[in-house]
Amino acid sequence: MRQHHPQPPRTPHPPRLPHPTRTRPLPETDLTSTQGFVVLPRRWVAERTFAWLMHSRRLARDYEALPASSEAMIRWSMVTRMGRRLARPRAADQH
Repeated sequence: MRQHHPQPPRTPHPPRLPHPTRTRPLPETDLTSTQGFVVLPRRWVAERTFAWLMHSRRLARDYEALPASSEAMIRWSMVTRMGRRLARPRAADQH
């Protein structure tokens, strides 16, 4: 029979401080007066990252029971992506 070992109590994380160069407020625009497609600033960066993460099969569905497991899989996926990017052969003209 398997024994249950109690886990130590978790300490709360300190609140994350915003990065000073990334906390510029967005300019106020009235989106009701605009017609057609409006590009949100830097939104494509987040969307591209999510698309890269969806290439990992385990992240394509919500299989994990704990948020910590999901976070670990996201980190592992990004480490794998960065490793492949670093291992790519470079062109002769790039330094």
